[in-house]
Amino acid sequence: MSFGTLAACSSSDDSGYVATQGTGVGIDVEAMDKAIPPGDDFYLYANGGWLQYAEVPDDQPSASRRDAAASLLETRLLAILQELANSPQPSGSGEAQLREFYRAFMNRAAIKRAGRDIVADDLARFADIETAQDLARAIGENVRGEANPMLADGDNSDGLFSVAVMAGPDGETQIPYLFAGGLGLPQPEDYAYTPTRAAYRVYVARVLGWAGLNGAASRARAVVELEQKLAAAQGEGPGETVTWDRAALSTEAPGMDWDAFLAGAGLNRADKIAVQSAGAVKVSSALVASEPIDVWRDWLLFHRLNRQAGLLPKAVSDAHFQFYERDIKGIRGRPSRESEAVLRAAKLYPDVLGRLYVERYVQASQVKDVEQIAEAVRGAMGQAIRNSDNLDEASAARLLEKLKSIRISVGYPDKIAPVKRRDLELDQAYSIAQEADRALYLQQASRTGTSARAGEWWLAPHEASILTLPQQSSIQISAAFIQPPIYNASSDAAANFGGIGSIIGREMARVIDQPGDDQEESADLAGLQAAHGAYRRSLGGKEPAVIEGFTGDQRFFIAWAQLWGTKYPEGSSLERRRAQDALQARANLVENIDAWYRAFDVQPGSRMYQSEADRLNAF
Repeated sequence: MSFGTLAACSSSDDSGYVATQGTGVGIDVEAMDKAIPPGDDFYLYANGGWLQYAEVPDDQPSASRRDAAASLLETRLLAILQELANSPQPSGSGEAQLREFYRAFMNRAAIKRAGRDIVADDLARFADIETAQDLARAIGENVRGEANPMLADGDNSDGLFSVAVMAGPDGETQIPYLFAGGLGLPQPEDYAYTPTRAAYRVYVARVLGWAGLNGAASRARAVVELEQKLAAAQGEGPGETVTWDRAALSTEAPGMDWDAFLAGAGLNRADKIAVQSAGAVKVSSALVASEPIDVWRDWLLFHRLNRQAGLLPKAVSDAHFQFYERDIKGIRGRPSRESEAVLRAAKLYPDVLGRLYVERYVQASQVKDVEQIAEAVRGAMGQAIRNSDNLDEASAARLLEKLKSIRISVGYPDKIAPVKRRDLELDQAYSIAQEADRALYLQQASRTGTSARAGEWWLAPHEASILTLPQQSSIQISAAFIQPPIYNASSDAAANFGGIGSIIGREMARVIDQPGDDQEESADLAGLQAAHGAYRRSLGGKEPAVIEGFTGDQRFFIAWAQLWGTKYPEGSSLERRRAQDALQARANLVENIDAWYRAFDVQPGSRMYQSEADRLNAF
């Protein structure tokens, strides 16, 4: 979506933006390769130097220009964890519980000594499943809320279902959304690839064998065959989301004892339930009735152990890393124990770590600056819509109304609600994590039937991400996302509009036009154009200073291109080479913007040159 060719507007039309950041260049000059003409390959011009000297870490699938921000975030979170670990915390507090988890996680000697005793309770619990009611309750107890395909495409859960409690169709009351899951491989289509399926079956057998189950190989085969049937029902995509009354569950999706399931899942108060997709949920429910209970017992045990493999002895932990990280993702080396601790703690204790992260590292001035950038981009995108030659009056009015309605939240919520966790005497990271994981989910389940809250946060402050909810006209930008190269507090406005401003513009375009996967390029282009327009409007008709030899427009476009700098290891798979090409093409979208040609004096004969008639005009 580019709203057609944009007509020019007065450069004296000030957006009201007042920069609160610094005056630095904002781009990584050393990362560039100035020997490459910008009009031949702008991505390589902006990132070529970095691509030559960057090394892909052994514990990562690629190197990214954003790695420095991720490393800084990990360092900060680890500092919080280590400080908590080294000093007593108030009994029963979130800090005390997080402290105990971190200390137990780092105590590998205790994990080794305990061996299989760590999972004794789970072994007994699943072995006691005898009836259909027992099975349904156990499946419900295994439900979590970590996967929500409505928030992130391709987000899957290893539980038979994942649950998210969100505003229902009426927009007023929160109801549970039930998403089909239950797969141990990343995507449903992975089950069709024989080598991957065979390797997965070997891994399942290793886990079940470690747990002491006899005939682990044949039992693993039955588990994988069960998952193949689940995957077949999910292979056609998310499908339609429908809402059923509670009583309709048994008639629409027979097989599961739904009352027992809802009790186990903490959803007894649910009168209405949305499901996605209805077909996959129906198949899953039918399989609960048709497949042997002993296969389901093994399936439940495997997924319980697989989910917490990093908290188990070396035999399971190493097998998990080898299959998922090395074999599937191509990661060559395992992260440090400290890195794994940060990752686990960030997911299990988002309320505690989020609050402490905000207190120690978030500056209100930077949050305010990003809020102002967002509003400036909104204003420029509105101007683009009004000036578009390709929109009739009614279409323009519709888009403007949607643009106006977007709620943009930056940083963190006004209040970070504490998660209610039981204060138990537990000494193993595995059992502590189980309690923390369940508490997170039950907190979400408890919102069933309550009033929908506008602007509810789905991101934790320390989760470096931007989340767009088109159906709710909402964009959320976490505090940890506001880091170089996306945003630089010491930079002048040009690089920050080219960085976070362009990203915000892209997400606005997604909300008001809701493009499909094949239209993401148009959303990127609309965001880039709007951010550049906002930057020029913010100058109030004046030309910005030249910094380190780069004009304002040059810094804007280079900042955009440096967002996408990524390097994969030599000999990477075709899939990764395609990902690299896609990132390069994303950076090179600048060839559609008329202002880029003037900024870098791109002339006919350059590889990226497009005629003026094919470009988007400047504001």
